[in-house]
Amino acid sequence: MSKETVMIGTWPTPEKWKHVRRRIGVADLINGEFTKEKLTKIVSIFGIQKIGLIVTCRDRLRKKFGSDDYSTEIEPRLIALALEQRAVILDVCTDNYKEVDKKIKQMQSLMKIVVSAMTKYAATPAASARRLLFRFVTHIQIIGGHDVVPFAVLPNAVDADTLYTDDVYADFTGDDVIDVPIARIPDGGSLDLLIKQLDGKCVPKAGAFGLGNAKREYAGPIMDIFDDAGDVYWSLPMTNDDFSVGDVDVNYVYFILHGLDTDTSIWWGEEPIYPEAFKANLANSQGVILSGSCYGAYVIGKTPADSICLRFLRSGAKAFVGCTGTHYSTPGTETTYNGPLFHRLFFEHLMSGKKPSEAFFRAKRDYAPEADTSVEEKILHEFVFYGRL
Repeated sequence: MSKETVMIGTWPTPEKWKHVRRRIGVADLINGEFTKEKLTKIVSIFGIQKIGLIVTCRDRLRKKFGSDDYSTEIEPRLIALALEQRAVILDVCTDNYKEVDKKIKQMQSLMKIVVSAMTKYAATPAASARRLLFRFVTHIQIIGGHDVVPFAVLPNAVDADTLYTDDVYADFTGDDVIDVPIARIPDGGSLDLLIKQLDGKCVPKAGAFGLGNAKREYAGPIMDIFDDAGDVYWSLPMTNDDFSVGDVDVNYVYFILHGLDTDTSIWWGEEPIYPEAFKANLANSQGVILSGSCYGAYVIGKTPADSICLRFLRSGAKAFVGCTGTHYSTPGTETTYNGPLFHRLFFEHLMSGKKPSEAFFRAKRDYAPEADTSVEEKILHEFVFYGRL
């Protein structure tokens, strides 16, 4: 028995996967160039006719964290995650997001061939085929930051931001809308963050917390969505000094504050003085966080020491949803367009019982037909999901 097979077999995965671990080796699950035969074997062992993708670059993770930590801490968890998600690990090392996208689309096409052969799949009209297309690859989980797996970039007619997104990778039909759930675990150069997110064992406390700019009145009705609705705090009058770590360590956390890409360790309240409303030192929650703050999910070149987002993820947050660029609000309590519409859709799906990644996927799908302006098109794509699917 190979060392690699032993590593899988000894990793504490669920009981139901014992038979799978006996038949799958690391070389079966991780590859940069999967073949029809290899995918057919994996699909047959998993007992399904569809498969998930975990996308990462092993070589870059090794260089970033060292060979020892990669082999003892990261790769066993990648394998465990692949078994749990019924996924294969696509190993792609490039700075060109189009190359990553090409590899993902090749996997989608290959899976279609595999499923066709296994089920005697018959040709269907074009419209029906499009509807079925996304079923071959069921989800995409990216592991690593921008320097491991690059964000895709889309045209931006609104402002000077570079429109970073992961949506491109999950759009199989070419209509600019994701066709499967997609999530990223950015690493922020922190092994603790990566391990915490790959393990995904944290359990949030009950409750809800909201903090908004005094001029973002729509935070009130959005907080009312929660079953265990909490108060929404406003800045001003509230500042960072008025809160403790325990205040945000709850199930649902919502922010709509000012943010900057040059300093992602602070979010600010409203004019005229723009007080420091929330800082990274308080970012500790095992719940689901949505931030409508500008650059709330901008993590390129950031670490947990200088990023509220990454600090939340390192603390074990179940999910962090935010935008990679400038956010656009609405006046008063209006929640029917721009950013507030996306916030509302996400939380409504979440409170209907969907898990966070599915709520994010449904919010994107629901928001897309309503995106009538270039601002809304930007909002549709700049919101990203960080965490496990």
